[in-house]
Amino acid sequence: MAKLFIFDFDGTLVDSMGFWNDLLGRFLESKNISFNKDKLLKDQLGMTITQVLELLHNDYLPNLSIPEISDQLRTYIHSFYTNGVSLKDNHVIETLSLLKELNHRVVIFSVTEKKYLEAAVEYLGLSKYIDSIYSENSLGISKRKIDSFKQISLIEGFKDRDTYVVEDSIYVVNTLENSDFNIIGIDDVNNDNEILLKEKCQVYYTSYNQFIEDLNNGRY
Repeated sequence: MAKLFIFDFDGTLVDSMGFWNDLLGRFLESKNISFNKDKLLKDQLGMTITQVLELLHNDYLPNLSIPEISDQLRTYIHSFYTNGVSLKDNHVIETLSLLKELNHRVVIFSVTEKKYLEAAVEYLGLSKYIDSIYSENSLGISKRKIDSFKQISLIEGFKDRDTYVVEDSIYVVNTLENSDFNIIGIDDVNNDNEILLKEKCQVYYTSYNQFIEDLNNGRY
């Protein structure tokens, strides 16, 4: 029987959390702007995107307007997703290929903007394995709300109990806890919640090779 697999993207399918965690520093380095890394990390903590752009303008790029900084930062992010992002490990494509061979439905749902996701999927050669791409913006619902996953299941034509959510984020796992969704945890080196994920996910993989073994053994 076909199932729906909803994959997170950053930190789950691709190795990109390090990029996001150090985005501002990388962006400034690309412009040959000197900065104190510890101060920058401390200053941006808890900031909204508007506040981040103001920080960049006020402290590092006074000759650029805030809209100019926003455009250049978005271009920098887009460049990463079209020319720099890499798969989580060497078995990601084999995993997705097996899921499709078993006639499962495979979609992506991420906080990252849809245009970046689409660019990365094309760049990494994943297009033939991915049936749909959803972002919080395109869906209009946060991943912190269970209704977002229910909406995707409904759109894709699956019941919650026939849906597997593949994630590396503890907040999503907490959102789906005690629901009918099946939760598969994926290890990420940038994640500090490994113990909690192992406790709360029905399955937890430290590599996609383990995922493949379960697919070959008929678990899904």
